[in-house]
Amino acid sequence: MIDVKYTYWQSGVWLLGYLDDYPEHWTQGKDVPELEEMLLDLYEIFKRDEAKAAVWAASVTGRPAGCRR
Repeated sequence: MIDVKYTYWQSGVWLLGYLDDYPEHWTQGKDVPELEEMLLDLYEIFKRDEAKAAVWAASVTGRPAGCRR
């Protein structure tokens, strides 16, 4: 199970929300389960992209991302 914090609010007929770690990326749903599904999709995209960036950084520098000499 993934423990991710998010913020949401009602706007007309939609619920709008974002992951607290990524407040600039909003999504919407017609109810809480749909909004949570959309937020989980965003979370998976961000984590996949972070993993790709770490692999790229390791290939460019010859060492894992975040590793300092």
